[in-house]
Amino acid sequence: MLVGVVDLARVHRAIVRAYGDRATALIHAPENLYAGFDADGCVERNFWSGRPIEIPDEQLVIADRPADQAQAVIRCLADLRGAYRPEEVTIGLGDEKLAPTMTQAGQWADIAVHDPRGLLALHGRPFRLLQAGLEWVRDPRFFPFAALIRHPDVEGFVRRLLGKAKPQAGPAPEWAESKPVEQVAEDVPFSAGLEGQGPKDSKDDVAADDHTIVEWLTVLDRYHTEHLQDNLGSAWLGDEKVARRMQILHDIVAKLYSPLVGDRRPLTQWFEPILEVLRNAYGHLDVHAKAISDQRVANTCIEIAKNLGGLTGAAPGLQPDVDGPTALRLVLAQLAGLRVPEDPRSGQIEMLGWLELHHDPAPVLVLAGCNDGAVPQAVTADAFLPDGLREHLGVLSNGRRYARDAYLIEAIRRSRVKCTFIAGRQAADGEPLTPSRLLLAGDLERLPARILRLCDPNHARRWALPYGAPPSGATSGFRIPEPGAFVEPPAMTVTEFGWYLRCPFRYYLKYVRRLRLVDDSAVELDALQFGNLTHDVLQRFGEDPSIADSVDPEAIAKYLDGVLDDRARDTFGARPLPAIRIQISRLRQRLVAFAPHQARRRADGWKIRRCEFELPEETYLQFPIRRRCGSRGRSIASTKTSATARG
Repeated sequence: MLVGVVDLARVHRAIVRAYGDRATALIHAPENLYAGFDADGCVERNFWSGRPIEIPDEQLVIADRPADQAQAVIRCLADLRGAYRPEEVTIGLGDEKLAPTMTQAGQWADIAVHDPRGLLALHGRPFRLLQAGLEWVRDPRFFPFAALIRHPDVEGFVRRLLGKAKPQAGPAPEWAESKPVEQVAEDVPFSAGLEGQGPKDSKDDVAADDHTIVEWLTVLDRYHTEHLQDNLGSAWLGDEKVARRMQILHDIVAKLYSPLVGDRRPLTQWFEPILEVLRNAYGHLDVHAKAISDQRVANTCIEIAKNLGGLTGAAPGLQPDVDGPTALRLVLAQLAGLRVPEDPRSGQIEMLGWLELHHDPAPVLVLAGCNDGAVPQAVTADAFLPDGLREHLGVLSNGRRYARDAYLIEAIRRSRVKCTFIAGRQAADGEPLTPSRLLLAGDLERLPARILRLCDPNHARRWALPYGAPPSGATSGFRIPEPGAFVEPPAMTVTEFGWYLRCPFRYYLKYVRRLRLVDDSAVELDALQFGNLTHDVLQRFGEDPSIADSVDPEAIAKYLDGVLDDRARDTFGARPLPAIRIQISRLRQRLVAFAPHQARRRADGWKIRRCEFELPEETYLQFPIRRRCGSRGRSIASTKTSATARG
């Protein structure tokens, strides 16, 4: 017995006909549409291809981009005003690419959406942890390392190894038992964490400082801002305390991915080390955890282990010998399409694909993605099986797809209490989308108005904020914190005074509270760092009596060149970033040009007396205020000592 099966391939038709009178087809259609189906219960192409499909304008919504389509769905659900239970409502997706956007929109609106296909492992935390680790293992430089540190599960790993987060009480979860990967296809070979296996003396060095991950990121960003070191792990720069902290952080992350280090071996022999990385990060989680996000992580790890366990039987002769990073890259390519199923929960709204909607009994349907190529489905180009050849061979063709989807949209629309169709104008990348041909299959007299509505951008709905987001007001909701107790500065530099004139509050943050913007985006020296480097080199020259009185330009240039090399090596390491190398070369040229001028001035009788000179306390700038404010700054002083010097 065939129930609601309206399209069969040629081989399936032969099987059905072999049963003769014992085969029965039940068709979801009124009797007056008997001519629309053949003897096998399948749609007649000619009948449905020319049949008009009347979709009222009130059932059609035009949205701009995928995010707007998702918001249109949420608005349709909100308009129901609780008249239907979640089990009585279904979200349909003509284009499955809308699923992540739809799920995110539901989270904003506090609407639980269930995708029976499961969640893509590609978007899960374990996959991203492996992916970020791969980038760093293949390219162990600062920027991949900084991106890896910002992964929330690397944060948890760092905190556990430093003793800041305690493991859950009780025995390890049943699914976390360690077993060889070759022996499991259904169980995850996980063990519980790596408690107590941190770097030597790391707890003693860091526990007293009581670091959180935010402070670790601050240390990392400040280190990069000051030193712009690209190659990590060789020699840490800066003072001993900062270098020790960076070494601890680097060692902890290296321990997380240490299973991937080793000689080349057959691909399947890397599966267990890859799972060991996941154990290190997620071995403390259980599929029955209270947090849904933790349940999803545990389920994702289970599915990854099952997937890899099913590949362990590959013939050894067919497996390439690879290193750890290459094996991880191949595994990630295999896992990119993996889906992690989730059990439905009470209060969720089902999200089904186009071909599953016909058999869904929910009385309310909101269908998004009503665009050509999705509804109806179509294959526009096939080098080996073009559409004409498909017709000749009896394979599913675009004509059969249109007839099938024309019947489905009529059956779906007429069997629902409420049905809404949403069509998009643009894809996520901005490419224009063609409206579904089924939306244009109505009365010819109304066709021009329908085309104008579908193509006019003014009819497309757009939403600046997702449903459920805090409403925007006339003024910003951010409240500027009030300054603390006022502290009068005893003195100001000219730069500080300029900041005060521009904005007293910014002056307060910058010079009283000493707040600084620290990030890891810099790839070259800014003006301040370049100036400080120049100042340090020249100060070293001026304070060294063995060279400050020299009148030999070559000796001065050589000395400045050596000081610049030493200062750059101490600050930026032996192999600085390419842009910094160029900046150092430019500074070297300037110092070479400075040398003959300095030698000539010394020969003229000018002598460097001080490189740093603080103005005396009795020096004041007069302001029309009640209290005098001192001005402080640095100056370079030189005196003329030769009687023959020119004025």
